[in-house]
Amino acid sequence: MKNIYFKALIFFSIVVSLPSLGQITGSYTSEMEELVSIDKVMVMPTIDNIDGIYARPLDRYLKERIEANHKLSLSEKELAGSLLSPIELERNPKEVMRIGRRANVDGILATSISKNRSGVNLRINLFSAKDGKLLSTEQKLGIPRYEINEIRNYVGLHLDKVLERLPYQGKVLSRQGNRVTVNLGQNDGVRPDQIISVIQVIDLKRHPKFHFLVGTEKEVLGKIKLIKVDETLSFGIVISEKEKELVKVDSKLSGITEVKYADTNPYLPTEQQGKSQRSGTANRISFGKNPNEWVPVKPPVFGAAQLKLGLGGYNTGVNDGTTNDNAKKTVSPSIGVYGELWLTPEWTFEAELNQGIMELDNPSSTGPSSLNVTTTEYNFNLSYGFLFGQQFFGPKVQAILGFHSYRRFIDSGSPFSTTNYSGLSLGLRGSLPLGLRKEYRFGVEFFTQLTGRLTESPSSTGSGASNTISRYAFFGEKKYKQNIYITGGVEFKSYSTNFSSGSISQRHNRFHGGLKYLF
Repeated sequence: MKNIYFKALIFFSIVVSLPSLGQITGSYTSEMEELVSIDKVMVMPTIDNIDGIYARPLDRYLKERIEANHKLSLSEKELAGSLLSPIELERNPKEVMRIGRRANVDGILATSISKNRSGVNLRINLFSAKDGKLLSTEQKLGIPRYEINEIRNYVGLHLDKVLERLPYQGKVLSRQGNRVTVNLGQNDGVRPDQIISVIQVIDLKRHPKFHFLVGTEKEVLGKIKLIKVDETLSFGIVISEKEKELVKVDSKLSGITEVKYADTNPYLPTEQQGKSQRSGTANRISFGKNPNEWVPVKPPVFGAAQLKLGLGGYNTGVNDGTTNDNAKKTVSPSIGVYGELWLTPEWTFEAELNQGIMELDNPSSTGPSSLNVTTTEYNFNLSYGFLFGQQFFGPKVQAILGFHSYRRFIDSGSPFSTTNYSGLSLGLRGSLPLGLRKEYRFGVEFFTQLTGRLTESPSSTGSGASNTISRYAFFGEKKYKQNIYITGGVEFKSYSTNFSSGSISQRHNRFHGGLKYLF
């Protein structure tokens, strides 16, 4: 009887407040808040790679979960046309908005699942239908078991995580005077006499590359104290607000759970945590030597910069049709810098500069006995990456188109000339992360020259030049810190030209090590 009375009271409160809804307009509105306000959701058909064996039961399960969520409603609109994966929708906000308008929804849930030898990969994306952008995403790679019940458990867990990333936990359903009804109840973890915040979302912070929400800026507009709590609804009173009747229907609610921290002193060394503090000077907080403010490290989103130091061998030879001269350097130093800018998850712009110096014995009886040599190499590349497992830092193969320039400057008076090779190059690079935490990465790359042009000074070795340039390398890196990697590798480069009478050639074999910083 008491429960019937309580539900009747809820219904009466909502009905009574209806005439006054138009009067409670308020002056605080936020376009950002509208973009993340999700009431009605459409579940896109799940994409899988095994003819719908997983997709069909998971579609039903996702719809059941949305229907069971008392804060959301499910759209039963059927989608016409070709199906798009979550990744494809990320790249096409206009299509997301088009689907949202046709289905008349606020949010679109897209799921993909794929089975391979390493397990099952799962991805769930929630999009705002108002601007077509990704709100939140969750993925799980390498689920070891293939049973549908096991997969369903992972889907439910990651769906909860996706919804929890919305920047609010509930809404105000009605207001009459200072009395309000909210769509939070015992199932959401609230209790009588609890005070919750009425908030407004004033700014969205998105990942600069993948565009999902990484944070929001909020303003507290008021406070509500809950008086009566049901399973999915609660009654409360407004105990404070910035302006009269600022808290209104559809105002967002937050702060239903408290953030708790360990009751320890974070300034003490680890071995002293949990111990009772002693009196006297031992009770003073010690910051250690040269204290610094702790700042969390931001994950890399823009690109990388690398410094390389190398040692390697060098061989060169020239045949002008009458004489054959060769010179070799077993060990010579080099230095290089490399940078890459991540334009999209697939497209990357790369720039590289390598420079080496050495001294060669002059094989000719003419000229100086030793020859000073400087080598300079430039590379400007645009690469497209084929991602495996839909992860930017996962296994990938990159197709590369670039401009390559190599110049060797050598003292005059020797049998060798200063040479400059340049032209368009085509390359392929593959890399694979290894280790329990994927802290190691190994890869290989090779380049072939599409066009090659040779210039020599002070004079040309011959006519009818035919150039051959080949470059390949093996590389590896180990994660040292969040944004710092220790790198190493070995490179092999060959430049040769055949003339109508004679030839010239150069070969580099180089080991290098260095540091890479991701920013």
